[in-house]
Amino acid sequence: MGGSRALVRGLGARIVAGVDPRARVDIGPLGVRELTRDAGFSISHIGELTGWSPAVPLADGMARTQQWLGERGLLGVREPSRRG
Repeated sequence: MGGSRALVRGLGARIVAGVDPRARVDIGPLGVRELTRDAGFSISHIGELTGWSPAVPLADGMARTQQWLGERGLLGVREPSRRG
């Protein structure tokens, strides 16, 4: 959980610094691996660490995201590979 704690702290630091946490952040391959691994996260623990809590339940948020992506024609579109 060390990597995810660092990510949560990083997002928290951005919020405290007045930086929009929704701004694009290149987290790199290790960050992607950490975020996409098969693991669970305790929302109550995240709340204890950051003071944040979700405004909507996960299922509602996912449905809203699917609708938003669908309205913009972004579902099923492959992201171009980025090499640098």
